Amino acid sequence: MAANLRRTAALVLGLTLTVNALNYLRDAALAARFGASPASDAIFSALLLPAILQQMLVAGTLAPAVVPVYLEMAGHSPSQARRLTWQVLLSVAVGLIPLAVLAVFLTPALVNLLFPGFDAATQALTVQALRPFWPGAVCLILAGLTGSLLNAADHFVLPALTPGLGSALALIVLWLWPAVSVPELALALALGMAMQLLLHLPGLWATGRNPHALPAPVDGMNPAVRFAPARPLRRVLMLSLPLFAYVSLSQIMTLIERVFASHLGTGAVARLTLAQKLASLPLFLVAGSLAVVIFPRLAALQINRADFSAALASGLRTALPLLLLATAWLMSGSQLLVTLLYQHGLFSSQDGAQTAILLQGYALGLAPAGLGAILLKALHARRMCARRCGWRPSA
Repeated sequence: MAANLRRTAALVLGLTLTVNALNYLRDAALAARFGASPASDAIFSALLLPAILQQMLVAGTLAPAVVPVYLEMAGHSPSQARRLTWQVLLSVAVGLIPLAVLAVFLTPALVNLLFPGFDAATQALTVQALRPFWPGAVCLILAGLTGSLLNAADHFVLPALTPGLGSALALIVLWLWPAVSVPELALALALGMAMQLLLHLPGLWATGRNPHALPAPVDGMNPAVRFAPARPLRRVLMLSLPLFAYVSLSQIMTLIERVFASHLGTGAVARLTLAQKLASLPLFLVAGSLAVVIFPRLAALQINRADFSAALASGLRTALPLLLLATAWLMSGSQLLVTLLYQHGLFSSQDGAQTAILLQGYALGLAPAGLGAILLKALHARRMCARRCGWRPSA
């Protein structure tokens, strides 16, 4: 990996660490405020669905499909790249907003379907928490897409920082208003999702209006060559379909876990969620940061096999030792971590012991999951090249 790529990865790693610190402070505050109770089951269950939707529609589907096409167009026709950007955003918004409105009305039925083991009171709380998250989820999905496009234009700071807005807002609310209810807290978190999108849009607009801010032409290609897109929006959507099928299958396991956990008594969903988030921290910090930085680079290098392989190998060599070290750390220190981070207020020692056992189980899959995330990005960059998806040289 080139030196500048390492520096950028280190910057994104630091920002991701800051955001995850805010997220874990939020979770610790929620655990202390509600304990392993119906209220915590409700808020963590409601938070799960926007995260799954973003993974299904953005991180694993639209972003890997649109970024290579955007990079190709930006290097040869900035005006077409700008047009594709806003076509994709508008299409996603038009498709999701009616679904979000419908979901608001269908929330009780969805909660009963996804969390059948909850008692009536917990289901009612989950419905109240989930309803504000539907419009918030639309903003979160659009923010994830705009963040991926900003990353493609070599702007990493803002997309790396904004995911912490919801957690920061929730911490402020919990600090100023200790007796806040679950629906009020959910509204604050949903506002944080909307703020992410509002902060991305000016940066994306400025990038699109400034040709010098767009990526340079891909190395090894003749800058004089111009490409005429064969319906680029349609190509992006067609590329997204198989990715959506794959990511949907992978996310089903998360939902299945929660369905079973909802039958295991009060607090089971909260404990499972807290353990999974702790185990995911090294994954986001190491593999996530590298994947964010390396994906645009791999998409640009895919025409040169040697450079592509060298960049990918360097990324894997960087990630593997860190992931193995994190696995050993989580396995040996699970009880200490849970005690320090979560065992406060209403979160009891028994809750902590059960969460630590779950954390050890999740830690075993850390290294395979991290390497898989980087390899999946490499596969997307290799397979989703715009030149192989309908581009043709024009005079």
